[in-house]
Amino acid sequence: MVNHTEFTYRIISGVHDKPIHIKPEDNILIVGKDSIVRKLDLLDKWLQNEDVYLVVDEAHHAVAKSYKKIIEFVKKKVYSLKLLGLTATPFRTSDEEKGALKQIFTDDIVYKTDLQQLIDKTILAYPYYDECETKLEFQKNLV
Repeated sequence: MVNHTEFTYRIISGVHDKPIHIKPEDNILIVGKDSIVRKLDLLDKWLQNEDVYLVVDEAHHAVAKSYKKIIEFVKKKVYSLKLLGLTATPFRTSDEEKGALKQIFTDDIVYKTDLQQLIDKTILAYPYYDECETKLEFQKNLV
């Protein structure tokens, strides 16, 4: 937002505003995926084929159909899409999904930090573990 001294934003979610109220003059949209995925056509008046920065929080979920649908919709409507994913877990655990995030976020990981650094900077709390005795019995080798 070069040369802007002020901007307008709209938060779209179940507890904030509704997609129907999106206006072309909104500079920033903060949108919950569940609030927009079935109403993507309401983004048309906002997108207007401009450059768009799309930030996906919890980006490790971006391989899900809903996220892919939103990303592809925006990609088709704009001149230039800059896609940034934020996640604490930049990987998928199932073998079928290995490499799936790389297909969406083609620039791979551009910045990362580890758990200990976040604890040292007091961004995350140090975990304290308390053992809790239960009467539950588990098999040694759970499958």
